[in-house]
Amino acid sequence: MFDYYGLPNDFPVYNNTSGTCYQKVEAAEKAFSADIGNQKFIPYIQLHEFEGLLFSSPKAIATTLGHGSASILAFIQQIRNAFKTPEEINQGADTHPSRRILNLFPSYNKPVFGSLIAQRTGLQVIRDNCPHFNNWVTKLLS
Repeated sequence: MFDYYGLPNDFPVYNNTSGTCYQKVEAAEKAFSADIGNQKFIPYIQLHEFEGLLFSSPKAIATTLGHGSASILAFIQQIRNAFKTPEEINQGADTHPSRRILNLFPSYNKPVFGSLIAQRTGLQVIRDNCPHFNNWVTKLLS
């Protein structure tokens, strides 16, 4: 899993396509696959970054990091509701998903808390809320 947000400028097709954020990331995956040249390789580039997936369940974020505070849950839900899907949460260097979490919870540690939030959310909820991620999992399952 690579974060589209942090790809180097020399990544295949990076910033060379127009269209929606989904079309851009899919073009980068196709170019990456062509560059590897193995039909068994099924690339996945996370639109923006991993933490976007975590916004599939604001409750899991609030429960894991904010001890279930209703005000924190409401704020996280407000962030989530501002975007069509959790994968689309971004807007810039200070507003990408992990920065939003760090602004609320300065002790956020991706390997520890990210995996706990994802586990509490569950794969099906993430798939239901994140179409690009769901398409990749569907390819893996087929």
